Amino acid sequence: MAIGTGWMCCTAVLFTVAPGTVAGLLTDEADALAIAVTLVPLAGLFQIPDGIQIVAGGILRGVADVWIPFALNFVAFWVLSLPIGWWLTFRADAGPRGLWWGLVAGLTVAAVLLTARVLRKLAGDVQRTSVE
Repeated sequence: MAIGTGWMCCTAVLFTVAPGTVAGLLTDEADALAIAVTLVPLAGLFQIPDGIQIVAGGILRGVADVWIPFALNFVAFWVLSLPIGWWLTFRADAGPRGLWWGLVAGLTVAAVLLTARVLRKLAGDVQRTSVE
């Protein structure tokens, strides 16, 4: 998890410090670039929780724990992220940034929930091993 988080910190800094450069790698169309430059820093913000939730999900799959993480991801993304993004986008008039803020919220919740699950599973495995 530390390596994944470390790498995502590097990409977060890149996206936050140089959004125009990153966006410029994807398009040279002026209108799209203007919008992308406002969204890339948000992508930088969600790099860290995204990396954490991906690695935590991989760890849980590796220990054959798939149903609880599925439920946690369902809550994080379908119950929280999507409604938050929809509300910010359409009701709070935040436009595309609102949808991305919803994604930031979902990724952060998923990272916290899945990391807690990893810690719980690994602590349980350590206790079982030490008792046996």
